[in-house]
Amino acid sequence: MADVLLSTDDMTVLGGPASISVDLDFGPAGTRGSLWYTNSSGAPTSTLPVSNPNVFDICINTNPGHVDYLYIYQYKNVSGTKSWSKLFKLIPNTYSVNRSVTFAAGEQRVNIPVASLVPSSMIGTATSANFNIQYSITGNDEPLASSVSVLPLESVDTVLSLPLLFKAVEYNGTGWVDLAKSVTVHLFITVV
Repeated sequence: MADVLLSTDDMTVLGGPASISVDLDFGPAGTRGSLWYTNSSGAPTSTLPVSNPNVFDICINTNPGHVDYLYIYQYKNVSGTKSWSKLFKLIPNTYSVNRSVTFAAGEQRVNIPVASLVPSSMIGTATSANFNIQYSITGNDEPLASSVSVLPLESVDTVLSLPLLFKAVEYNGTGWVDLAKSVTVHLFITVV
């Protein structure tokens, strides 16, 4: 119970105890998972990197041919069942660049080297369907409508490239005409 230190009709000041002591027992220290493993056979969910992992251990899938290549897994206890859970990808495989290009008759082709997009071990297996393209075009004062087509991979000057075909028209005040000027194309490409 609080002690009344001062009391008037308008105000009451109460004082609490001088100190409060709370003692907690955390119990004995347990085994803590803190080891990092690599697994060249694939995901640890199918082939284990070690026979007895501890909860909170980490594993990286280092098999370039596996669908979950470079994913980080953590050994967790979920509802009483211990298992490896996928956390995130170590390298997100993104590429961004701003390219100055000159459109002619409403079209411009941009070639991106595949080696800039994926690890060298994936160059032979990647197709144009593995890439998600996001872009914007700046440097034009008039309203602009555009599209991009992702063409099949091809060798350009002995370099395997991802060809992107941009088409654009601008509104000149009376109608839509093919874009025919220099602009900047902002590209953001992710590997899917």
